[in-house]
Amino acid sequence: MWIDVLDADEAKETTMLKIDRTKTDEKYEVRLIIWETRDVPIPNGSSMNCQIRAIYEREGLSVEPIIKETDLHRGCKTGRAMFNWRMIFRIGKDDFPRLKLQVFDSGVGGNEAIGELTLNLKTSIKLLQKVGVLEDKKIWVAFANPNKGGAPAGFCLI
Repeated sequence: MWIDVLDADEAKETTMLKIDRTKTDEKYEVRLIIWETRDVPIPNGSSMNCQIRAIYEREGLSVEPIIKETDLHRGCKTGRAMFNWRMIFRIGKDDFPRLKLQVFDSGVGGNEAIGELTLNLKTSIKLLQKVGVLEDKKIWVAFANPNKGGAPAGFCLI
């Protein structure tokens, strides 16, 4: 970085340089598999049509998110739904990479949100840059319902 100290006359005559952040063209793939859910509360009645939405949020709110959804697991009565649904997100080197998962009861009247979780991918992407390929094991992640004070809303195996 440099600083030019100019008097008022010189400052008027000198054109300012636009300083941009350098962006790399580095691209990565985040491959996500939604295997199954368990203990997801059934909001109305005795069964639900369970669906998972994955939202890749990049650069905060200034850029449109990438949204993908699983198919429906119809007639889920115990909060356990099986998916084996694969998703690929092609991403760049984002400042705030986050992956949000949401679980819904999809019915005739629309989608009723049951729970959500957010995974911060920044550490994983830094590790990926060092080692080249990164593969995580299957893990259970917990949903919480923000409309009910963060009450537990089941688990998802990813």
